[in-house]
Amino acid sequence: MSAIIFISVALEYEIFASIIFLYSCFSDILDGFLAKYYKCTTEAGKFLDLFGDKFLTIISIMFLSVKGMPIIPCTLIVLREVFLLSMRNIKISGELLFPPQRILGGLTVFPIWLFTFIMILHPNYIKIDISLLNIITWLVAVLTTTNLLYKVIFNWEKILNAFEI
Repeated sequence: MSAIIFISVALEYEIFASIIFLYSCFSDILDGFLAKYYKCTTEAGKFLDLFGDKFLTIISIMFLSVKGMPIIPCTLIVLREVFLLSMRNIKISGELLFPPQRILGGLTVFPIWLFTFIMILHPNYIKIDISLLNIITWLVAVLTTTNLLYKVIFNWEKILNAFEI
């Protein structure tokens, strides 16, 4: 829900949007931590959390695109998010085809969220040259695409088995 509020106000109310965005990010992190700490996870909760993570990331990329970041790296990032969201529902012999990797996933999502936060406040509050921002967009896309390729290559046999190829 907060991601929808964020995208609704992001272009006009930077400070409010940055607060909502930070709330979205921190509540996602806190929710996952508390669920594990208190051992109150459910299958439905896991999928809703995954949906929330991917939705916030995709909304972030939409925002970056609207703010003028190159469409190709933005598309590559969204491709990774949608692909993983789709593939995470596939089980083989009771095991998820692409089980969540919290640390690697966090390392992949954190730059996207940080870059989005910077872009919310750019150019009114954070002054960074647009060419540097374009380079950062490409670097984040390379990071996320490399992460996806790693997952596909590492799980290639499982993928073939899942699709009976």
